[in-house]
Amino acid sequence: MNTAQVDPRVEAKIVGAAAFAQPILRELRALVREACPAAQETIKWGHIAFVTEHGILCMLGTFKAHCTFGFWH
Repeated sequence: MNTAQVDPRVEAKIVGAAAFAQPILRELRALVREACPAAQETIKWGHIAFVTEHGILCMLGTFKAHCTFGFWH
């Protein structure tokens, strides 16, 4: 992972997620970083988001009993 584009709030969000969700979120994060290294990770509306110069690419949501992944458009 390109450390210049790592947002410490994202790691904190993953660490704070339910134990079952943490490896899922880490894997999805790695896949997005690999597929689109230009995407910047951030937090939007309390969820992990990846943004490019064109806007939001995708988001990861964390909840008590599940996690989500979705493309923005």
